[in-house]
Amino acid sequence: LILLQTVPTHIQVDAIERRLLAKVDGVIGVHEFHVWQLAGDRIIASAHIRCRNLSEYMKIAEQVKEFFHNEGIHSTTIQPEFIEDVPENNNLLEPEQSEDCVLDCPKTDSSCAQSTCCGPSKQGRESPLAVISESQFNCRQRTNAARLNELEKGSLLATA
Repeated sequence: LILLQTVPTHIQVDAIERRLLAKVDGVIGVHEFHVWQLAGDRIIASAHIRCRNLSEYMKIAEQVKEFFHNEGIHSTTIQPEFIEDVPENNNLLEPEQSEDCVLDCPKTDSSCAQSTCCGPSKQGRESPLAVISESQFNCRQRTNAARLNELEKGSLLATA
């Protein structure tokens, strides 16, 4: 059994996010950034990292992992997101743009955006890529969302 604890007191999440954006060329946005400590002293993190495209992400992925390692975070899960229409001279997104999820959902599938890990846009719009594709196969959904909802409600927690 692994229990997650809180953010370690010596970790400043906002400062780490700012340093990541400043130090790793090609990272244009970060959101859904969470840092916590497992029982013991192992610090882990998860984040959605925005860059222009897959080939650019493949070039910076190792730099991102090394950055987190140097910050004392030794286990990271990264969800890459791609925005190919960011102007070359504008490396960073505005903070309100960085908070929106860019996982693509077809606009005809209303349950898709609700099932992605970061949910629908915080501004109440469709995801920016929703108008690009109508394919039902482009929706990246949580696996077994119904069971996840049951777990969040506590109905799957067993009592021993």
